[in-house]
Amino acid sequence: GASAGDAGYGSLLSLLRLEQLSGAGGMNANAMLHKSVLKNLHTASLAAFDVLPVHKLRPAELGSLLDVLEELTSGQPMLCEQFWGGATSDGLEAPLYALLVGCRERHPANAAPLFRALGALSEGPRAAECALAFLARLPSVALPAPSD
Repeated sequence: GASAGDAGYGSLLSLLRLEQLSGAGGMNANAMLHKSVLKNLHTASLAAFDVLPVHKLRPAELGSLLDVLEELTSGQPMLCEQFWGGATSDGLEAPLYALLVGCRERHPANAAPLFRALGALSEGPRAAECALAFLARLPSVALPAPSD
C-alpha cells in the first residue's frame, strides 16, 4: 500500500509486486513486456510531475523511487541495458538518468541511494560493466540531503 512518504509511488510498486511479475514468473517474456511498460510509466512520471531534482526529495520519497526502480529491473537485464544505452541528459532515459545523477550528488555524504540505484541498474554483465564505469567516474563532492 501507499504511505504518506512514498511520493505517490506506492501504487506502481503494488503493480510491480503482482505475482505474475515477480519471483519465477519475472523471467518470462510477458513479465518483461509489462515491466518495460511500467518502466516507461515511471520514467514519464518522473518528468511529468516534476519529481526531480533529487536534492529536493526527502529520504523516504527517494527511498520509494528506488524501491520502484529495484522492482522494475529485478531479473530484467534487457531493461538495464536499455537504460545504459540511452543514459543521457536529453534522451528517453533522461528522467531515470537524472535520478541516478541526483543520487550521485549525495555521495559520499549519503552513499546508500547511489549504491541502491546502481545495484538496480546492474542486472546482467553488460549493465554491470556500465554501472561500474559510472561508479569509477564519481566526483568527490556531495550535496546535503534535506531533513525529514
